[in-house]
Amino acid sequence: MEMATQDLASKSLLDAVSDGDRIEVRFEPPILEEGVGEISHARGPVRRIVGRTYLMDELHRKSWSMSPCLELDTPSLREVTLLASADEIRSERAREARGEILFPDDPSTAQELEEQLSDLAEIIHGCPDRRRAASLKLQFDDKADLVELAQRKRNYLLCRARLGEDFNPWTWPDDRVYRNETVRPLPSDFLLDRKLRGDRARRLEEAVRIFGEAEREVRKIASALTAMGYEVRRPHPNAQELRLRFRSNRVAVDLAVKCSANGLWQVEAHPGQNKTQARLLRRILREGALEKLRHDLTQAGW
Repeated sequence: MEMATQDLASKSLLDAVSDGDRIEVRFEPPILEEGVGEISHARGPVRRIVGRTYLMDELHRKSWSMSPCLELDTPSLREVTLLASADEIRSERAREARGEILFPDDPSTAQELEEQLSDLAEIIHGCPDRRRAASLKLQFDDKADLVELAQRKRNYLLCRARLGEDFNPWTWPDDRVYRNETVRPLPSDFLLDRKLRGDRARRLEEAVRIFGEAEREVRKIASALTAMGYEVRRPHPNAQELRLRFRSNRVAVDLAVKCSANGLWQVEAHPGQNKTQARLLRRILREGALEKLRHDLTQAGW
């Protein structure tokens, strides 16, 4: 009965302890730890593993300089003092990692947010101290998180700071631009109101202003060809062209629909990446896939 009472007492001491908390404990009688000896006091972070509670003791070291891992679910546990909660520890580490905050106030408008992100991107690019640049990148991500900005759009802002100008990731002829990981954001992406950010009509008009009427047309052509039964995709969110996929067993090849320099839409074969794809491409071209696609595109009004 006495042992059961002790077990309940030690359990109640640990009820308010969470994984990651930093605590100090007292054992009475002292516990015996192999490689250390008797331990009456211990201090360190808490780890919860499979329903058991452990302490990574910082006050003692084993012969091979490792901290002992003490199980706290023991009748010897007499006192538990919380030194810092896991949330407090994470917050302090986050503050230390970010260093001096350049823009302590949250933006009140989309324009202000974009300006803060652009300024941070330029400072990161020009910062010679790698550690400081890393802390500024965390501040950059904190601001981008306010509007849940996609990673590829964050990459665009950082890349724009390197290039010194706006660009289309799909067509930009520069090895510093990883097109598949970079997407140009729209002004709506910086709106603080999530519902406004998702306004499709507004986003389309913004995309047309940035990329031209080909942006509106490529969406209409995609809808028309999809309705005809084609498997249609855009190779990149900022690409004013389409890829139509043709499959045979596990092999797939594409035909491309592109807008020419004079604003006319044209169809061409997209080269295969290996011999198997090249054979399939030659076969569908012999069967008239290219001519049929041109006919269907004309029928759709393009």
